[in-house]
Amino acid sequence: MRISDRVRIEHYGDLMDIGGTDIHGGVAAAGWLDMSLYDQIAFYVIVGPTATETWNGGDQLDNLHINQANTAVGGATKALVPAVNLDQTAVNTAGESFVLECTAAHCDTVGGFHWVRLEASEGGDTGADYCVVGVVLYGARYQNDDMAGATDAA
Repeated sequence: MRISDRVRIEHYGDLMDIGGTDIHGGVAAAGWLDMSLYDQIAFYVIVGPTATETWNGGDQLDNLHINQANTAVGGATKALVPAVNLDQTAVNTAGESFVLECTAAHCDTVGGFHWVRLEASEGGDTGADYCVVGVVLYGARYQNDDMAGATDAA
C-alpha cells in the first residue's frame, strides 16, 4: 500500500481562500472538506512567514476553530463537540505555527454533519495579516486513483 492511498496533503490556501485573504479586523473561512472520506484531519497554520504573506507584528490571531456543516456549501453549521479551538490573547510573530485536528468521530454524522472547515479571526486592524494553511487528511476510506502522468516505481 502506498502512503498516498491513506493520506492527502495539500496547501489549503491553494484550494481555499484563507491563505490569500487578509484577515485583519475580520474572519476568514476556508472551503468545506468532506470528512466522510477520511478518518482524521489536521490543519497546519503558519502566521505570515513569507514576503508575500505577511503578518503585522502588532496584531494577534484571535481565534482558530473548526466548524462542521451538513453540505459542501455550508448549509446548517455548528461547532465541533468537543470544541477544537485556539484562542489567542498575545500578539503573534511571523513564522509562528499552530496545529488543529479532529477525527471524523467528532462530527455529528447522524445529523448529516460530515463537512468541516477551518476559520480564523483577527480583531486588530493595523496592517496586513495573512496565514498560510496546509491540510493533512488521513485514513482515506477509498484508494486514490493514480494522478495523470504518475507511475508506480517497481
